[in-house]
Amino acid sequence: MLYVQRGYSNKVMQAVPGTLKDYLARYNIPTFSVSADNVKDLKRELDYAYSGMLTDNRRSNDTIQSRDILALDLDNINPSINTPDKLLNRLTELLDALEFILYPTIKNGLKGYGLRYRLLIETPPLLPDTYILVAKGFIYGLIDKQILTSNWDESTTRPAQLFSLPVRNQFTQGEVITYHQGAKLTADAIKESLPSFKALISKYEDETDFNHPPTNYVKRNTDPTKGAYWLSEITQGIGEGRRNNTMYNFAWYWLVCGMADLGALPGLYDFLMTINQAYFTPPLSDAEINHIFKSAIKGYERVKERG
Repeated sequence: MLYVQRGYSNKVMQAVPGTLKDYLARYNIPTFSVSADNVKDLKRELDYAYSGMLTDNRRSNDTIQSRDILALDLDNINPSINTPDKLLNRLTELLDALEFILYPTIKNGLKGYGLRYRLLIETPPLLPDTYILVAKGFIYGLIDKQILTSNWDESTTRPAQLFSLPVRNQFTQGEVITYHQGAKLTADAIKESLPSFKALISKYEDETDFNHPPTNYVKRNTDPTKGAYWLSEITQGIGEGRRNNTMYNFAWYWLVCGMADLGALPGLYDFLMTINQAYFTPPLSDAEINHIFKSAIKGYERVKERG
């Protein structure tokens, strides 16, 4: 199911019939004159989409049943790839067998940003944990082939992340949307690719040193009802398909509650290991816990940097 909304703050989305390709075929691509001064405001006016299954049309970590489109932000394109044709050629070399959609995002061409594109790949319905694994596998594959640099935004791999629909700005030339013909990414193909995805993730995600907490963080999201919610969810048991996403959000909650500021990261890590063994079936491996904890800390630090 495809869902759309205007702006990115609304959690209730509108379900629309047909596939994303159907919707894009009839979509009236908006045109903007973008500058460093207005780009943040313009992003609030864009149309956004989500493809998968949501409970009651609500988009949150708690309501995602599945996701069926990889939507990868190509914001950190290698500087040597400095034209849309070069980007398409490099992607085609890597993904030639696959069907994909490519289009520029609102900041594309803006001074200081260079090329900014979005890569969409249709998948079979993926549970949140599998989506994270597959999305990271593709991102690290693009980094490994030097299409992207290593400075990427981890939000692009989150199951609940929206993706903006195509836009045209003053730097756009030619057709906005590129449709690359190829085979669809099947469940069997994903299953066969999982070992290589895991190898890429292990290659690029070192284990975290938990003895060095991030610096003070002034923005808090410490609603006690959220902590109670996660504890209630976890103690009922967490099965496959929900383990990684649940563990990430649980770790994030305690980080913003102040455990990092109090120098309690080792204690939080031990806490996660304990609940993993008690309530996750099957338990996540130590390496998976390490990767999740590192991701939560990286996300926490990025939010701090933004103020």
